[in-house]
Amino acid sequence: MGIPELLVPAGNLEKLKIALTYGADAVYVGTSLFGLRKYAPNFTLSELRHGIEFAHQRTKRVYIVLNSFAHTHTMDTLPRMIDALADLNPDAFIISDRGVFELARARCSVPLHVSTQASVTNAAGCAYWKSAGAKRVILAREVSINACKAILEQVPVELEVFIHGAMCASYSGKCVISNYTAARDSNRGGCVQSCRHRFGVHTSSIPRSEAHIMNAQDLMGVHHIQAMLSAGIHSVKIEGRMKSNLYVAQVSRLYRQAIDRILQDPEAPCDDLENELATVSNRTFSDGFLDRPQTACNTQFTQYSKSLNFLGTVQALDATYAYVHLKQPFTTDTPMQWITPTGTHEAAINTMTNAANTPLRVADLKPNCLIKVERTPTIVPYSILTQPVS
Repeated sequence: MGIPELLVPAGNLEKLKIALTYGADAVYVGTSLFGLRKYAPNFTLSELRHGIEFAHQRTKRVYIVLNSFAHTHTMDTLPRMIDALADLNPDAFIISDRGVFELARARCSVPLHVSTQASVTNAAGCAYWKSAGAKRVILAREVSINACKAILEQVPVELEVFIHGAMCASYSGKCVISNYTAARDSNRGGCVQSCRHRFGVHTSSIPRSEAHIMNAQDLMGVHHIQAMLSAGIHSVKIEGRMKSNLYVAQVSRLYRQAIDRILQDPEAPCDDLENELATVSNRTFSDGFLDRPQTACNTQFTQYSKSLNFLGTVQALDATYAYVHLKQPFTTDTPMQWITPTGTHEAAINTMTNAANTPLRVADLKPNCLIKVERTPTIVPYSILTQPVS
């Protein structure tokens, strides 16, 4: 029974550092092209170089996604892009398109992982991709843990499985609703999440009825870690390259804690971790397809569920102050807490100024401003300041 890799999304350089600092073994990142998150901040080549160096200095890994389905008119830019990315020494490319896969294999020696977008669901598919040169197969999200075990009994290949994050109503993410409703290609990074909308049914015999008929609940598989270990799954993956710093910190910290806890005691409960994971914005949770098919849509969805507000991230420290990148205004009237890689700590903020050292009674500056708060021993780089939802 091996130790599974904890793989966490990183939508920008800061999130990469947060994920690796809070316990991730590896991160997956994208550029503005071919990365299936067209409207995320994404990475420049310079940021990728910095991020990969940051990871390798800590014996951690960075995987670059090239999992968009490429059309002929976009293929001309791929060779130069693959060459430039390979020069950065990433640990793998994640690819769904067979043409892109062959191009990357011909042009570089970077290990290749097959994306969940390829919808691999069986041992024969894994054997095919392994023979084509893939080091790892990221299985379709509809594959159960028991099916993973059966696949590994037939094909010795690394398997990666999603364990947490948003799900969608399409088969492993291959949806074209946005293509039709918004002229934006879901499979090239343009999804507008049409499946999250409320839809109405109107017929002569059925009264008007509206519901979120395709609104899949988020996946939470923390209590399936022992089964994943026993099955031999190599990597457990978290969704969310467009999620907040708070999300990245919490899922990295809590899934790291869960894996380490289960390795020490296979019977250890994780109920407390489930509760903490639910503090971050979500659409309510289900097991997805990890265990068995089930009803996993929140048809009466009204708003995201959360119990913590994300206030800011510590970007730098000196002997006296922590410099906090403000996410939203706050007052010190309500109890606050710092989330750090080692746990949560009460945040007692007595001194607060803006960047020009003007004292503040209320952090009512615009988002993305820097504020300075009194440093305490619990505050470390990339600490996340939070406040309970009122």
